Amino acid sequence: MLGLVIIDMQKWMFRYPERAAQIPLLVDNINALTKTFIEFELPIFNAANSVFVGTDFDSALKAAGVTELLLTGVFIDGCIGLTAADAAQRGLEVTFAKDAP
Repeated sequence: MLGLVIIDMQKWMFRYPERAAQIPLLVDNINALTKTFIEFELPIFNAANSVFVGTDFDSALKAAGVTELLLTGVFIDGCIGLTAADAAQRGLEVTFAKDAP
């Protein structure tokens, strides 16, 4: 089962004008993904940092039967990348929203 993980969408991440300029498109895209996941009753998770650090996220994924993650958010070179690496180490398939078909 596929799960959507929305990472780093807190206001602080958009404190610089160049980041703030990305909000409309980013929010529209995330809202569209969220709507689809709700429609198909697929799990959605919100997070900061690596989702796996200091949380029971791994247990939540297992309980929901999630084996694949679709990651979206602000910093691919930060928290999204950390989450992707941690997910891969746990044997989960990872796709970034921009790479999704």
